[in-house]
Amino acid sequence: MRRTILTRLALVIAGFVIAAMLLTGIEFALRVFGVGGALAHDPFAGFSNLVPMFERVRRSDGVQIYRTTRGRTPGLDADPAEFLAEKPPNGYRIFVIGGSSAAGVPYGYRYSFAGWLERRLRATHPDRFVEVVNAAVSGYSSRRALMVAREIDAFEPDLLIVYSGHNERAEKRYYKHLLEMDPRVFAIRQWFYSTHLYGLASGFLPRSADGPGDLNFDEISNSNQMFAVADRRIRGADLQDEQELEYEAIHFRFNLEAMADAMQEAELMLLSISQDFADWPPGTSVPKKGLSHEQTAQFDELIGRGRTLAGEDCEAALPLFEQALAIDTGFAALHFEIANCQRRMGQLDRAREHYRLASDLDRVPLGANTHYNEIIRDVAKSKGAYFVDIHALMERLSPDGLVGRDLFVDLLHPNLFAHQRIAEEIASVMSTAALIAPTSHWRSDEFVDPDAAGLLASNPDLVRGEHLVRAFACVLARQRDCALAATQALLSTDPDDERARQLQRQARELPQGH
Repeated sequence: MRRTILTRLALVIAGFVIAAMLLTGIEFALRVFGVGGALAHDPFAGFSNLVPMFERVRRSDGVQIYRTTRGRTPGLDADPAEFLAEKPPNGYRIFVIGGSSAAGVPYGYRYSFAGWLERRLRATHPDRFVEVVNAAVSGYSSRRALMVAREIDAFEPDLLIVYSGHNERAEKRYYKHLLEMDPRVFAIRQWFYSTHLYGLASGFLPRSADGPGDLNFDEISNSNQMFAVADRRIRGADLQDEQELEYEAIHFRFNLEAMADAMQEAELMLLSISQDFADWPPGTSVPKKGLSHEQTAQFDELIGRGRTLAGEDCEAALPLFEQALAIDTGFAALHFEIANCQRRMGQLDRAREHYRLASDLDRVPLGANTHYNEIIRDVAKSKGAYFVDIHALMERLSPDGLVGRDLFVDLLHPNLFAHQRIAEEIASVMSTAALIAPTSHWRSDEFVDPDAAGLLASNPDLVRGEHLVRAFACVLARQRDCALAATQALLSTDPDDERARQLQRQARELPQGH
């Protein structure tokens, strides 16, 4: 009996050894012949250096270049960023990092502010070979942008531009399965995914085929996770507390400072961030804790009466809103109602303050807290980096100084005109700082942006992208009317668009009045 058990055990061990040897042999052969090295997608969604941001390839004309790795940004493989493998003597190389706003969603890299900046700088400095490489990726917060910055330092950058901050709140929840993974398990998985065997197999795994410029809320193509998280928070579960918000701000500051430290030779330029404050209502307002039933009833009555009057008589509505504010100062939607009335009455400075409060008090925020711009400015000053105040630019471009839909496709993504103006503002700061060439050598009048409205009129794909990204954002924010309008506009250009139909179905399921 004992001999039988030992024999069986020996056979099992021998089987494992033979299998291990066979797999090792196959892995060795794949490495020798260069098969299966590149992953079809990044299993760690940018939280590991397993899949590099750029890979060296030979262009169709035979020139060696670095190009955005398809495995890192599978949704952008038809519009990759690229730069020469060997930087020319007269070269000036700029990298842009951040999230979807910097990446140019919904237009793609070509029409992002990085693309416009490259065309502008090449026109104003014909004697220099200027490359502006857009290394921004949808969904990336400063944590993953920092990893990209560290990789970029090896490519002889002259300037690193950072437009980041809107994804800080999202990342911890949407990638919880990666961020809270045991480091030992993470290391084992990283080793396994680095094998050529897995690389070969990953090419046959089913993946979604998102087109260039499509909005991908989640880089592992699981946008349903984001909707589920938003739904939980809208129902009052999993809401962020003040301690968590404070920690995120500290982490954001740390990452920006680490980016500055990562740049050995290159200059650093930090951009303030902006969003649609005036035309995008907060997603969820949470009543103050400890209110009595009587206070809650009075608060609801005051807001209801104020909203009824606001459409025709803001002077009568504002006192009611202010009485409600005395009961609960933290209700985001109330600040938005007050701001709308103040805007109609020409009280623009007061309206601006209440719009910002409405955004900051939103308990299901899709964008950054407004004090992040103070952090960006402070880090730029402490690290000797250049600071470009993009939010101030957006205020100057807005007719009444209140940033809204005139400059944004949805809550966060600048429209085509705004991308052009951001590029122009960056170039202006570069000229003043005598980057690339002395200020007197800048030929700023050599480039004029094409008319943004004309570009949209001549390119229906750009317009469809705008409708799509707005529909996604409206559904996510539970804005029913907004989502239905956006999906209908998209279907009017392409009745067979399945994404639009899916979003339309989701929009119809939202409660009336949202």
